[in-house]
Amino acid sequence: KVVKLGLQGFYEVLDNEIRGANDSLFLFSGLQSHTVDSIKSFEGVTHVWVEEAHGVSKKSWDVLIPTIRREGSEIWLTLNQDMETDETYQRFIARPSPDTWVRRVNWRDNPWFPQVLDAERLKAKEQDPEAYRNIWEGEPKRTLEGAIYAREVQQLYSDDRVCNVPHDPRLPVHTVWDLGWGDAMVVMLVQRTPLDFRIIDYIEDSHQTVEWYVDEL
Repeated sequence: KVVKLGLQGFYEVLDNEIRGANDSLFLFSGLQSHTVDSIKSFEGVTHVWVEEAHGVSKKSWDVLIPTIRREGSEIWLTLNQDMETDETYQRFIARPSPDTWVRRVNWRDNPWFPQVLDAERLKAKEQDPEAYRNIWEGEPKRTLEGAIYAREVQQLYSDDRVCNVPHDPRLPVHTVWDLGWGDAMVVMLVQRTPLDFRIIDYIEDSHQTVEWYVDEL
């Protein structure tokens, strides 16, 4: 892009950064949970652009956001929404803070949207409505593709059984663990009543020890 704009004389492109003649500096870094601590040295950065932001974990956001603290600094996110339970979706879209600006950009907003791609869109809408809503309309997925209980979970939403469930102090809270390390590890907090099981909360992360989850509990 620097070459295309004819700015080679202004910007020096190195392996891990781009330096401008006006002392501007572009840095590139990953946000994986087990490497995110390396960005704590970026406290002088004024603007951050997080691409593919839907997969960023809670730990990574908890490290990045306090690091970008210069007056007038901004964090920009671009993403294709994935799971409704993703930390990024819940933090910035489902429950955004007052200083968050959210903009949905879709195929309808593309003035160069080609006819051949529209034909693919219509085909997907007819063949797989669930996937269509996520891929083409930008709606978050409620179940993972290929999940064992995908239909049952979808039925939970259809029956309006997914809602805020309060903690009942009269009942014990049981924990159910889905173990993982590189992929997500989840601890569900469950209360059992005479009539049903109620999942009242959960903890999710990756690359964390069992001791870390115990401390969270």
